[in-house]
Amino acid sequence: MTGPMQQTRKIRPIIEVAMAKFDTKGLFLLIAAAGLGGFGMWKFDDYQFKHQDSAIQAQLEKGVRYTAVDVHKLGLHGTWIDVHHDIDCGDLPSEKEKLEVGLADAKAKDLFDTPGGAYTAEDIKVNGLVPPSIRFNAVIVPYIIKGIPGQPIDPILKTRSCGAYDWSVGGQIYHFASVPSLEEFVMRAKADPKSVLPPSAYVEQPSADRLAKR
Repeated sequence: MTGPMQQTRKIRPIIEVAMAKFDTKGLFLLIAAAGLGGFGMWKFDDYQFKHQDSAIQAQLEKGVRYTAVDVHKLGLHGTWIDVHHDIDCGDLPSEKEKLEVGLADAKAKDLFDTPGGAYTAEDIKVNGLVPPSIRFNAVIVPYIIKGIPGQPIDPILKTRSCGAYDWSVGGQIYHFASVPSLEEFVMRAKADPKSVLPPSAYVEQPSADRLAKR
């Protein structure tokens, strides 16, 4: 009977012969070729990603307009326009932010609940007693989109109004792209009524190129 040790002694010479005949140079070339192939595919994917990313970025920028003023410095809530917390994921505002936003909300309530200048008691009846910062709290829309010729634009930012932030001022409906710009417009309407133009003055005009093609 052949034991395990004898079987191992018979198999070992076979393995040694197979290893001796194996071309280690071929193995090295195979590994090198695989490495070069992987590197080439990575470079191609990287180039394709960057090319697509730049193409998408360029396409997006065609529809973007830099705002006429810094929206973060407008109204009462400009500082927090780009701050969005996901409460469901545990992203909560800090105590300092809560305090500052609370103070801004209180000022906003006073701003929109009291008539003055071009902002009338009738406007308050139409708009209601809930200030924009609370009324539109769940509304998130881009405020840097280029206007469409013939369509309303934000009176302050000069960008496309989204249709969500509509507000009555001086008995007329104005269209805004953000809460801060809406607040700023009402502040100006109350402080300097003559600065308020009719809604028809805040409409996107055709570009020079578009006019030249007519």
